Amino acid sequence: VVWTGVLTAVAWGVGHHVMLRLPGTVTVRGPLIDTPGLSPTGSLAMYLDPRFVSNAAWRTQTVLLLLLTLILAAAVIRSRNLLRRQVADHLARANLARYFSPNVVDVLASGGPTGTAARHQRVAVLFADVRGFTRISESIGAVRTMAFLQGFHERVTHVIFQHGGTLEKYIGDAVMATFGTPMSGPDDASRALRCAVTLAAETSRWSAERVADGEVPVEIGIGAHYGDAVVGSIGDGQRLDYLVIGDTVNVTSRLERLTREMDAQIVVTDELVTQVRAEGTAADGLLHRFTPRGEVRVAARDQPIRVWTAQRGQQGPL
Repeated sequence: VVWTGVLTAVAWGVGHHVMLRLPGTVTVRGPLIDTPGLSPTGSLAMYLDPRFVSNAAWRTQTVLLLLLTLILAAAVIRSRNLLRRQVADHLARANLARYFSPNVVDVLASGGPTGTAARHQRVAVLFADVRGFTRISESIGAVRTMAFLQGFHERVTHVIFQHGGTLEKYIGDAVMATFGTPMSGPDDASRALRCAVTLAAETSRWSAERVADGEVPVEIGIGAHYGDAVVGSIGDGQRLDYLVIGDTVNVTSRLERLTREMDAQIVVTDELVTQVRAEGTAADGLLHRFTPRGEVRVAARDQPIRVWTAQRGQQGPL
């Protein structure tokens, strides 16, 4: 822009001086109206003369041209800087999205690490794990095992994000997700329950597709619980991990293991069921698919917990 304006001004000046040197050119040194001995009528007649060339007009036009050039240059520089910032922000969010769920990315992008400071919070936690993964991996080999895990993770992640959950981490063939993080919502338990049922149904569809293609079937166990946890980011300025820790997480992990012992696909706690009812959402209608199983004991916990289970094939379409 600057070079265009400067070259235009130079070309305008060269053209002006060429016109001044042409035979018969009429001109004055200063402003036409201030020319001594020239009446207003004479000034008008000279101005209307097609051979008249004004030095004052040329100087004014050149200054205005250069000012306009500077204004346009400043506007272009500002637009480029704004575009660079937008691209940088987009790339930063894309990089964050590789490691965090969309809702965590929003908090980190808007508030930085302070937006995820550690705090006590009531959350719903979900664990999902592939049953018989060791047997599957032995039968299909290492390369196909990686492809299998990729397909499993893609489907699980899609369902979790579809229900507004936070993907905490992959643990080999297991996945941990939370609902109500980074910020609590009015339907955290309901979304966790719907996610569990949807995930079971989606895995059943995927398993049927695999069997039709001659692959081994897939079964998963899902545990879900609702309770208190410590939520926040942990780390230093170079590396941050977003964590949810506490008894609620430990119980949920053990619930997923209980699915094998209780021959169930989903095991949820009475605390989750109670919270779903209290939230009064449409997820309350899913509870007819679950059966109360009374109190059970889990490893490394003194107090028993009341659980509900859903057997394989009880999920059906949502």
